Amino acid sequence: MNWMLVLITVMVIGMIFLVFLMRYFIHLERIAMIRQGFIPPALMNPIFRRGSFGLLLAGLITGFSGLALSAGLFYGLGEGFWIIGGLLPIGVGAALICAYMFGGHSTPGAPCETSETKEQS
Repeated sequence: MNWMLVLITVMVIGMIFLVFLMRYFIHLERIAMIRQGFIPPALMNPIFRRGSFGLLLAGLITGFSGLALSAGLFYGLGEGFWIIGGLLPIGVGAALICAYMFGGHSTPGAPCETSETKEQS
């Protein structure tokens, strides 16, 4: 069996396990905050005004995963159409990072601005 395939498989399974573990701890933290009477910041703001750090983090993770996948496919299989499998996550990651850079940055605790509130002021 190819050692590179085994290494990539172990790394992917490890990353998936770490993501689930992190999400579980975030869930426990939110539940503890709700039980103590605090409202988590992510639940106070609408989804698009939640904060841009998550968008940047998602873009970086997706982009670097695509870069690693492209390198693995290139060195494992050589040049060919299968490199697209790694270039697609790079494009999605770049789009998320651009959305972070060009999107409106929200401040915590600031009220949402809608078209109605802009017309009134």
